[in-house]
Amino acid sequence: MSQDYSVSDLCEALAVSRSGYHAWVSRAPSQRTQANAVLLPLVVQAHREGPGEYGSPRSRHWLHAHSQPCGRARVARLMQQAGLTRRWRRRFRPVSLTASNHNLPIAPNPLLHRQPTTQPDVVWVADTTYVPTDEG
Repeated sequence: MSQDYSVSDLCEALAVSRSGYHAWVSRAPSQRTQANAVLLPLVVQAHREGPGEYGSPRSRHWLHAHSQPCGRARVARLMQQAGLTRRWRRRFRPVSLTASNHNLPIAPNPLLHRQPTTQPDVVWVADTTYVPTDEG
């Protein structure tokens, strides 16, 4: 931008002094900026070691475990600057099996041939088809 416009014009447009601009250009990075430059590669490493599923809370715990204490918001800000996002797992939703359209065998119901009970807690029934397994 300074190739197209003079420093005087830019300073006037931004309402800053020329000496303030030159002081800003020659100033060394702040301690926070230097610390962030050291912390950023560790945040990237924490994200990669956690199969891409680590967000800022888990990355912060990883950094604490590796002797780099810092806050969650700072880790989140560094992750955002680096373009790192957590990979979301797909939410499990149980499938209703009331209207099954398959040719698979259906398990027999042993309660159909049993005498009716007269006391509570004699027969229990449960449906575990909604429990996620490794096989799907």
